[in-house]
Amino acid sequence: MKNGTNAAILVTDLLAADGPAAAIAEDFIASRCSSCTRRDGDDMRFGLTGYLCTRCGAMAGDGAG
Repeated sequence: MKNGTNAAILVTDLLAADGPAAAIAEDFIASRCSSCTRRDGDDMRFGLTGYLCTRCGAMAGDGAG
């Protein structure tokens, strides 16, 4: 992962399938919410806790919704 305060994920980290970013990448590829696993294609967003649907992003309060 990238050091510092930036929440960016490096592509090399995703391709290596190593660390916490791997699960988020799998959810992104499958187009499913990291929290409720609902496959909701409208307005999915990355947040601090994963790839979230609008409802879960709003409940998490991490900027995804």
